[in-house]
Amino acid sequence: MAKKSKRYDIIIVPHHRSTRFAMGTGAALIRNLAASYLATPTAESVAEEWVEVYCEPAVASHDAFVTGAYDGEHPLYKEMVIRFGTQAVEVGYPEVGEPVAFLLEFRGALFEDVVGSFHKRVADIVYTKIDSYTKPHKRLPAHRKVPKGQEPKYKKNKSAGGGMAGTRVEEF
Repeated sequence: MAKKSKRYDIIIVPHHRSTRFAMGTGAALIRNLAASYLATPTAESVAEEWVEVYCEPAVASHDAFVTGAYDGEHPLYKEMVIRFGTQAVEVGYPEVGEPVAFLLEFRGALFEDVVGSFHKRVADIVYTKIDSYTKPHKRLPAHRKVPKGQEPKYKKNKSAGGGMAGTRVEEF
């Protein structure tokens, strides 16, 4: 029987805690991590002012923690969460100090921190300086539910159609 490994929670947050990112920035980060096989999105919570995407490890998830190959018998992390939007949330890491609107968190990671190249990759995608903090992993929290009244309001397209200028077809 395999020995149970010590696990950690690692959070990556903006250096300036009040930083807010547009929805497109969070979506770009998710697409980049999924296309690189670092994480596979499995669930999401979408509110009007925030989004949380929950991911599981993918085939190249070791690239966030080690340089080179990984052939261990345990998954490198249990879950990864990316949160972005305009509404800040308390994260439960004393070093962070205040609520943040953007975070990337590895829950149940085998390593105490991510490698520098992953840190730089995230900073380059979100185009800001970032900090990371670690704490011992206790358990996976439940996925956040969207409270009543915070559901996204989908805006209807008010144009009558017809397309761009010069694209209308007329029959003679």
